[in-house]
Amino acid sequence: MVELQQMLDGHIRPEPIVGQHRIGIDWLGSPILAPLVIALMMAWKFVGYYALLFLSGLESIPKEVYEAAEMDGAIGWKRVWHVTIPMLYPSFYTVTILAVGLMFGIFTEPYVLTGGGPEYATHTWQLEIYNQAFEKLNAGYGTAVAIINSIVTFASIFVFRKVLEKWGGKHGWE
Repeated sequence: MVELQQMLDGHIRPEPIVGQHRIGIDWLGSPILAPLVIALMMAWKFVGYYALLFLSGLESIPKEVYEAAEMDGAIGWKRVWHVTIPMLYPSFYTVTILAVGLMFGIFTEPYVLTGGGPEYATHTWQLEIYNQAFEKLNAGYGTAVAIINSIVTFASIFVFRKVLEKWGGKHGWE
């Protein structure tokens, strides 16, 4: 009844709803759920940026291509599958490469939310670099981890680029 009275008074706060009636899921304390929470947070953080990249890709598709596809009999899903998606290949390529590069640079979210825990489930390369260089004052080890992180990041991006180029070339989407 207190919650209803507070809502009617215009004082809507989460404490009466969430604080007194606890939801029994420890989102950041579970080694299984904590990485999922951070992954969802990162996806939410960058979904607008990636949507803008896809929007610019959609706007760059010439109307003449759609007209030609319509004259060839491609309507509805055929037009989406055979015209729109192949023409969005550069956007897919860019978003994939950016996401792979971002994957190796996550620091703030795990540091603030969990500090790398629980049970090192959200411990990232960047957290290890920070812990070694600034908390344990082991700058040499932190630098070595940073260099290895850079090499692995560049190698991963290189592999993803080659796979995407081969896949795009196979489907004629370059």
